[in-house]
Amino acid sequence: MVSTLFFDGWTSAVWYLIVAWVLCVLLSGCGNNADHQHAWESLSLAGAHRIGTENGQAATLFEQALVEAKHFGPHDLRPVFTLNSLGEVRLRQGDLEAARQSFHNAQVLIDSEQRENSNRPDTETLRAEQVKTLAGLSRIAEETNNPAEERTLLYELLHILQQPAFQESYTALCQTTIEQVREKLARISKQSEPPKPQSDSLKMSGQPAYSRVESKRLIAKIKTAQLLHDGRRFGEASAIYRSILSSAPINDVVAGAAAVELSELAQQFFDGGEYQQAGVCYAAVLNFRERKLGQNSPDLRATLLGLLNACSHTHNVTLVLASAGKLDKVLHAGIPYIVIDRHLQAVADAYVGAHHYSQALKLYEEVVSDGGATGITSRRVIAECCMGAACCYRNLGSYEQALKCDRRALEMINGFSGVPDEYRSRCLIAVANDSAGLNRTDESLALLMQDIDTTERVKGKLDPNYVSICVELGIALRQQRRFDESERYLRKALALRETGSNIMSTCNVVKNLACTYLFELKFDECISLLEPRVKGFSDMQPDRCQIELLRSLGAAYGAKKVPDKAERCLRSAIKASEALRKSIEPVDQKALRECYVSYGFAVSNLYELLMNERREREAESIVQQFRRSWKAAGCPKITHIELRTGDKTQSLI
Repeated sequence: MVSTLFFDGWTSAVWYLIVAWVLCVLLSGCGNNADHQHAWESLSLAGAHRIGTENGQAATLFEQALVEAKHFGPHDLRPVFTLNSLGEVRLRQGDLEAARQSFHNAQVLIDSEQRENSNRPDTETLRAEQVKTLAGLSRIAEETNNPAEERTLLYELLHILQQPAFQESYTALCQTTIEQVREKLARISKQSEPPKPQSDSLKMSGQPAYSRVESKRLIAKIKTAQLLHDGRRFGEASAIYRSILSSAPINDVVAGAAAVELSELAQQFFDGGEYQQAGVCYAAVLNFRERKLGQNSPDLRATLLGLLNACSHTHNVTLVLASAGKLDKVLHAGIPYIVIDRHLQAVADAYVGAHHYSQALKLYEEVVSDGGATGITSRRVIAECCMGAACCYRNLGSYEQALKCDRRALEMINGFSGVPDEYRSRCLIAVANDSAGLNRTDESLALLMQDIDTTERVKGKLDPNYVSICVELGIALRQQRRFDESERYLRKALALRETGSNIMSTCNVVKNLACTYLFELKFDECISLLEPRVKGFSDMQPDRCQIELLRSLGAAYGAKKVPDKAERCLRSAIKASEALRKSIEPVDQKALRECYVSYGFAVSNLYELLMNERREREAESIVQQFRRSWKAAGCPKITHIELRTGDKTQSLI
């Protein structure tokens, strides 16, 4: 809703032309929700007529309209229109923070819709709403003396206005606006004076901003950082921005501009795969914004989400839990559900990555419950959260609950054409795994067979999902002792997955095929499969899959009565286990348990080999070494592992 407040020279007639156009489109697309439709229409029209003359009443009407708009489903534009209208009213009232919140909430919905439904027929209407949102946010940036943010918003606005399809639909709007946007961009680029004092509505008392001289010096530093940034010298630019934020008063507008620039730089680090650097930048911005902004600030939420994503990619569980906890707390501080469902899902995903399933489960179920009840959240997001909840239940040992969640996700996916095919395959595999966990192996196999037939017929064997289904089928058939069929599917998966260069891309397939070979007593085939692949492990960061391959190779050599090679492989597996243990953080109990299970079985295998060669002292030494390490890690719970000596057995722990 671009008004005279947004761009000098705009008339009320132009503004009402846009309102009329968008309202006509929205009302023509109304569905069967008659009561809510009529209420929203009446409230919105009444609110629009009062903007500029009775802003207080207009705000009340649009707030009521927003309540009605929440009943129209996830892909309806009426919540966006209403939030933009409310932002316009708040801006006219001078309440810049409330206006920013409304416009930001509208932008979140627009971004979600563009990401999930890019082929919608009313794309230009959605873009018209985005123009209003960007124009409102740019006006707020101008009022609060934030030229960096204003410039970014204006460039994005200009990009939309220059789209031929948009110009065809909104000719008057584009002709009137493009020139003024360019003038504003030119003004910002030439601006050399310190920014004017911050608006009283956003100032925080008790902390003086920098003096005029200090502000000039900081502006010079920011310009230097921008030049370094443009020259792709990101590390040097980051250091300057962070030095400004570390000592700036929280109400200084220059520091606020530095926070915006550093956020953009953090995103560039993230997009380039430099997650550690992205995390450092987001942490600096967060430290500044936590002091400056309230918990309801969209900028604070965006910064926390960026930090959470960066930490998740660095696999630093301690930092993931810290940032997830902060964002979780912020999201439950009275923010309307309509703008936080995706954020809640991101926090839940992070908790799963850190193996904290109980916390993740609460958030997934919140999205499924609230999103399903309000109709706001898209079917795709609800299906994803059902699958996430199922993953949590599985890891908590509740396969019955996991199966219910996965089946609900599958029902939603099968009834919705907008979900990618890989979601269906993932969900079918999950349902099959749940059934296997409940010892319903026949049902599990039937689902996998159905999935592989459908995938092969519709997508072909080169589809990425086909390999995953082959692996799951190989595992399920091995559990039923149908080894020939298991081997056939796993060999097929290996042939499709094998690249010859990336060892780890095939590790899971190789591990399962080697296991099947051992069950079949095909020791020569197992050795031929594994020996060339373990040679590259010494130069790689160890993981559990590597340890299992080394242990399987050791078992095959042992069965072939080649004790020296068997011992070498098993000692390598133990060494890799110790290295992996040191890389795992104490808070990651699931990873510790999995590590010690692999470690324990390697120790058990080597113990038996050494005892058969009457090397009792060495055998006892490796057992004691394992026990000391296990106790130092806090005695994580692991499955029962036996130590064999002839006919005698004892527990490893």
